[in-house]
Amino acid sequence: MKDTMTISLRELFTIIKRKLWIIALVGIIFGLITSGVNQFLLKPVYEANTTIITNKEVDEEKVQMSTSDDFTFSQRMAITYSKIITSDTVLNQVIDNLNLKMKAKKLAKYIDVENIQDTQIIKISVRNGNPKTAAKICNEIPIVFEKEVKRITKASGVEVIDKATVPTKHIRPRKTVNTIIATLIGIILAVAVILLREILDKTIKTTKDIEKYFDFNILGVVSKQKEKLMYVKDLDRKNLVQEEFIKIRTNIQYANIDNEIKVILFTSTHKDEGKSILSLNTAYKFSELEETKVLLIDCDLRNPTINKILNKPNQKGVMDILLGKKDIKNSIEKVNDKFDILFTGKIPQNPTEILASKKMKNLIDFLKNDYDYIFIDTPPAGLVSDCSILSRYSDGLVYIMASKESEIDYIKDSIKGLQGIKIIGCILNKFDAKSVSYYNYSNYSYYYGE
Repeated sequence: MKDTMTISLRELFTIIKRKLWIIALVGIIFGLITSGVNQFLLKPVYEANTTIITNKEVDEEKVQMSTSDDFTFSQRMAITYSKIITSDTVLNQVIDNLNLKMKAKKLAKYIDVENIQDTQIIKISVRNGNPKTAAKICNEIPIVFEKEVKRITKASGVEVIDKATVPTKHIRPRKTVNTIIATLIGIILAVAVILLREILDKTIKTTKDIEKYFDFNILGVVSKQKEKLMYVKDLDRKNLVQEEFIKIRTNIQYANIDNEIKVILFTSTHKDEGKSILSLNTAYKFSELEETKVLLIDCDLRNPTINKILNKPNQKGVMDILLGKKDIKNSIEKVNDKFDILFTGKIPQNPTEILASKKMKNLIDFLKNDYDYIFIDTPPAGLVSDCSILSRYSDGLVYIMASKESEIDYIKDSIKGLQGIKIIGCILNKFDAKSVSYYNYSNYSYYYGE
């Protein structure tokens, strides 16, 4: 059993490729939502601009600045003019002149003052939801500023270079840019969520995962059905599931070459992973071999399932034989001349003690004389110790894993309780080839016409 739980860069890329349609869909949704917000919820903002030039002939004693360095002087004056333009005195006067319903501090937030480097030119920008108002404010500021700058610095004058015009296009919201950014954010979030889920997902999904984390032989893969997996006896001979169980049968036979494997347990980590239906179908497929007689025993004395799959009453079985109420012949359910099934019978209150009893061992030893293969459906190994007890009477065990359901950590914990048991291999159940196509199962589906 391997402990390394990693995911390669190649697998990450193939995951993204497989989920590309989801990523694209999320990106489109983000883009559409942002476009709708831009169109219907966000109010447009317009910007008007004007440029002015100021004279630097000032009363040097008043402004307390040295003119020995014109460049330094211009820089300092630019800062001074910027402060004057956005001062409460100038802005309050602009507000009064235009009858605006706002305060100076709020208006200042929508005004930018920029000194054009190495010049005496100042650019004033005003933003407003109304383009005409933006232009009016922008043209009013130089008028008020000129009066104020004369009063403070005694400068000879301010001249407007470019008068502000009413803007025809809004600067915000930037619909195209916002939509593109939102789409990219949606794509990035979708990729992040998909990769995070994949990294945090510790379930077995494919045979590649089994090979990566366990030293099991892979006996076969059973594909996921639209409805619950059925009894192969009732399926069409050309059905894909028939071929899958033939492959499982063949691989178990290969495991039987060097060592005689006659009594085979079927178990899983938890319930609902398909061990009972898989044991039934595997047993039936073995019964199709020439001169082969097969018995399936339901030893899940806590939650018998085989009779439910076959829609048969659980009125006779293992418990009747052990309690001496019925003999083996009258307790067995015959499917055909080559395939028999032994249900549990009445569910006992002490299943563990019964399975560990000498009578149970004697029963298995006796049945081995009459059958070529005995398959035993056991309770999940991850829940109770029954499987470990039954392993004393068996030659090997088949472990069932359900794709996207069986968790790696739980499987490892369950296997620790099966020390000393010969694990023939595992079967991957409920496998959806289409959902994991990046593992190169496309040919698998194509061959069977899916």
